[in-house]
Amino acid sequence: MKLVKFCLTLASAFLLTNSALRAEDNGLKTVDATGTLEESSGFQIKMKDKTGKVLTIMVDPTTSTARYTGTADTKVLGPGMMIRFTGSFDAKGNSQADLKELEIFRPKVGVRMMPDELASQTPGVYPVEDKQNAANKAVENKNVAAANNGAKNTAPAANSKDSKSTKGSSKKTPANKSNDSKTPDAKGGPSKPASAQSYKVVGQITNVQGNKIQVNTGTQMVIVQLTASPKINVSMPDTEFGVKGDKIHVMGLSTASQPDNVQAKIVTITGAKPIAPQSMDNSQAATNKGTEPKKDAKPEAKGSGTKTTGKK
Repeated sequence: MKLVKFCLTLASAFLLTNSALRAEDNGLKTVDATGTLEESSGFQIKMKDKTGKVLTIMVDPTTSTARYTGTADTKVLGPGMMIRFTGSFDAKGNSQADLKELEIFRPKVGVRMMPDELASQTPGVYPVEDKQNAANKAVENKNVAAANNGAKNTAPAANSKDSKSTKGSSKKTPANKSNDSKTPDAKGGPSKPASAQSYKVVGQITNVQGNKIQVNTGTQMVIVQLTASPKINVSMPDTEFGVKGDKIHVMGLSTASQPDNVQAKIVTITGAKPIAPQSMDNSQAATNKGTEPKKDAKPEAKGSGTKTTGKK
């Protein structure tokens, strides 16, 4: 039995060694290079690695994964562009603060994605459960609970059903107040506006008016005001906007006969400078023409079936 195991182990080792030798005979070599972009034309890229060697990178859209990340001038914003950002909105859908940052992107096509990644490029308005929202909800629930307790201590015990009904009464119960867009104060003071909530907005720009942009999210329009100097990020699933001087990281394969020609598997380009307006497609060029954006429906939580009314 031991002899059989020894023979099997020897045979396995032989096969592995033989496979490695065949791969070596084929001359395939794994390439993992970083450097700067020298030239980009179609599916061919030339880069200079850290040693100064120039490599020719072939990008096949069917087998290669490419990505460009960088920033852009505010003037590139214009109708037709897909953007995403996180903003704070009140119960009526009004933006509560000027937008400091947004991202221009191009949707991926023909690839499978995780739910979060799919949502990040599918038009819609998605609630963000951040720490501030959780804190706001906790305070709001505490205020409602305190108001309800106070009502129980002072309400007549004659008929509990009558105390819950608004018929024949000129005063609203705390339960009815909670259906409004205001939250009752715990100390019995004037009611306060419901707290704003953060939402992730994904959509297409339909109008630009100075620093005010109108975005179509698929079911409604959202209007936001940008700050004087907002940060405009860019994320593209290709290398189209890569220019000389950009940082580049390539992983791929080369052959012994052509070690400087690399068939790319993963290409990542990071823009060294903001993209200028003239670098964008004419259909995406920024414009200040058009009418003032009109307010439309309030943001709606995508997939939840409920609108962002601030109701609890």
